[in-house]
Amino acid sequence: MNEIPARIIIETILRSALRQMKQHPERGMRNMIDMAMSACQGRFSPRFFAAAQRMLEKEDSAYYALIRDIAAYADHERLLTFGMNVGYNACTLGATTIRGIEVESGFNIPWALYLSVEPAFLRAHADEYARLIIEAKALGIYAFFIDAAGLCPELIELVRRNDDCAFVLMLAASDLAGDAPDSLASLRHALVSVNMDNSAPAACRVLRERGMPYAVHMRYGEADAQGILSGEAAQRTASLGAAFIAFVARSDCPADTRRRVHEYADREREAQRLPGIVCELAGDARAVDAVISGDGCTAGFLSDGTFFTVGGALQRTHFNLLDTPLRGILAAALLK
Repeated sequence: MNEIPARIIIETILRSALRQMKQHPERGMRNMIDMAMSACQGRFSPRFFAAAQRMLEKEDSAYYALIRDIAAYADHERLLTFGMNVGYNACTLGATTIRGIEVESGFNIPWALYLSVEPAFLRAHADEYARLIIEAKALGIYAFFIDAAGLCPELIELVRRNDDCAFVLMLAASDLAGDAPDSLASLRHALVSVNMDNSAPAACRVLRERGMPYAVHMRYGEADAQGILSGEAAQRTASLGAAFIAFVARSDCPADTRRRVHEYADREREAQRLPGIVCELAGDARAVDAVISGDGCTAGFLSDGTFFTVGGALQRTHFNLLDTPLRGILAAALLK
C-alpha cells in the first residue's frame, strides 16, 4: 500500500472512531483498536493492538476510566496527530527503514532517541541539533524523548519544524508558566510530561484546560526503589490524571534497580489497577525496539552532546553530536 494513501485511510478510520469515543468511550476505543488492527501493517502495530484488545477484555480495568477521561477533555486532533506519528511514522514506516538498514549495514538503530537538552547548549548549537533530527529521520527514527533543563524558543522551534515526528517533552512544572502552555499547545505532535513535584498538580491542570493529554514522570535512583516497588509512587502520581506515569532512571542508577523498576512497570500494566499507563522509560523503549528489530537498544545524547547507551546501566561514549554524524556514531557504537 502506498504510504500517503495508507496514512489518509488510517487517519479517516481513527478520526471516525475518536468521534464515537466522545459519546461512547469504551465502545469507541474497542472499535478503534479493531479498525487499526485491520489497517496497520508492520511488525509492531499488530502486537501492540492485540495486547490492547486483551487488556480491554478485563471489565474492571482502570484503563476504562482513563479512556473516559481523555475522551472528555483531550483535543482529538492532538490525539490523532501524536498517535499517527508514533504508530505510523515511527513504528510502521520508520521501523521498516530501521530493519532494512540494520540488515544491510550491521549496526543497531534505536526506534527512539533520548535527548537531554540544556537551553544554552541548544542555543549555541541549534544547527547541529536540527541536523541530528534530519539524520535520525533518514535512519527511520521518528520518536524523541527530550529531557529539557528548561523551555526555550530554540527547543520549541526544533520541535515545530519536525511535525512528522513524535516528541515527548519532559519539563519541570515551572516551565509551564506564563505563555509557555500556549506555545506548546500549537505543537500537536508533542506530548508534555511534567516532573513530579509539589507544583505538578497546578501544571497538569493548565495542560488539561487546553485539551492537551499529558504524562507525569518521576526520576529515581536506588534510594527511591522501595517507594516505587511498593506501588506508593505510582498511586500518588495517578491522582494527577496523567495518561502515562513514567519512571526515569538517574544516570547513576544501578542496573539491578533499573531492572526491578522495569519489571514492576510490566506488572502494573498487566494488573490495570491505575487509570494511567505505567512505564519505565529506558526499559520500555528498549522493549519496543526489540520488537521492531530483534535485539533492543536504548541510546541518546547527554546535555553536552555526548552519545550514551543504556544496556543495564548508562554508558557514556567518546562520540559527540557536534563532530560525528549520527549514522557514523551508531555504526561504531552499536554494532550487532
